[in-house]
Amino acid sequence: MVKKHLRYVVEQKDRYGNVRLYFWKRPGPRIRLHGTFGSEDFMKQYGRCLAEATGAIAPRALEAAGGRHLIRPGSFRALCVSWFSSAEFRTSLNERTQYVRRRIIEQMLQEPVKPDAALLFADVPVAKFTSKAVRVLRDRKADTPEAANTRVKALRAVFAWAIEAGEAETNPARDIPYLRNGSDGFHTWSIDEVRQFFAHHSVGTKANLALSLLLFTG
Repeated sequence: MVKKHLRYVVEQKDRYGNVRLYFWKRPGPRIRLHGTFGSEDFMKQYGRCLAEATGAIAPRALEAAGGRHLIRPGSFRALCVSWFSSAEFRTSLNERTQYVRRRIIEQMLQEPVKPDAALLFADVPVAKFTSKAVRVLRDRKADTPEAANTRVKALRAVFAWAIEAGEAETNPARDIPYLRNGSDGFHTWSIDEVRQFFAHHSVGTKANLALSLLLFTG
């Protein structure tokens, strides 16, 4: 059955016995998909319906971008759109987190695999989305380690769900470490600095008591 290959695509025979294909995400309407299954025109129609139904891509952005939002079966984009529409995504994350995760992932989808490459990460087959790809996406944000780490976190979540849903066999982001933020931590006071503090905050003050407790009681 076709519906096993593309989510929400169902077959229905008309009164003459001809098989028609429809996009149907309950409780929404059934939308006729024209053309040959799997063709570029067919997939554009499917991608538009899926993006609008799940909210993965804003309809206006989809129209403006044309073929760039073509959803190819088995691709990283197809996986992400499925995740966005999953019960786990919609129920385990609050609205703010959902919004942030979408923004992070949509940005990664639109990036080329290499600076001058025509291939986008969106179109990379899930089976070929390796830990190397995760490192590339992480390291492009190396100047802002927190942003780099949110990419890794988002990718871990996508593939963790994908394994549970039978959409992927491995999680390429699982063992990719977060980047350090470059901070050396808090400055450790020297003995002279402690003496200066006590000289300024005499015995009996709250500041003196607080530091004494930290120093002598651990």
